[in-house]
Amino acid sequence: MMPAYRTKWTRDAVEQVAQNYLYKWEFVHENGGAAKAAKEEGYFDDLTAHMLVKQNAWTYESVKAEALKYTTREDFQRGSSGAIKWARRNGVMEDVCAHMKYNRRGDFDAVYLWKVKDENDVYKVGVTSYRLKDKRINWVSNASGYEVEGYILKQFDNACEIETQLLSLGNALHDADFNGATEFRRFTADDLVKCCELLSVDSLESDWRH
Repeated sequence: MMPAYRTKWTRDAVEQVAQNYLYKWEFVHENGGAAKAAKEEGYFDDLTAHMLVKQNAWTYESVKAEALKYTTREDFQRGSSGAIKWARRNGVMEDVCAHMKYNRRGDFDAVYLWKVKDENDVYKVGVTSYRLKDKRINWVSNASGYEVEGYILKQFDNACEIETQLLSLGNALHDADFNGATEFRRFTADDLVKCCELLSVDSLESDWRH
């Protein structure tokens, strides 16, 4: 019986395939034959030098390239949360999103800020759809295990822009393994004054909802 036909991977063929991948794990998982050939011939490291080791190992260049796939910040938020979080943490959100326009269809048209109960000066910042009211707040609260002491939810035409400005204040609390963890911030008194200005409120406590 004749053996099954196997592709003979030339270097040119492997390089052509490798160009389609941003992450090493995807290349190895989806094209194991090509990856194996590169390793056996000793050029795997050179071939994959442009690739990221893991999916959340973002760089400025990869985030910029990812952002170019989207025409609105709202679509970027939905389609690539890891990249947008990296951009916010590293202060390049305005840069990578400069080509985008704001989507005013109704989704992501509200900003929320909630105080974490029993945690001094810790707040959660985020965007949601105003029609959903406090559903997003409750979801993050349940996912994180943090209780809500009080919250503000306001509708804005440029909600994502305001969220970005809020997230530039204070310091990130941690990067726990649940959606929305990186938007927990520890604010100083001066930070909270700026929060009020951005949210167009006289004071947080006077506008708290419970």
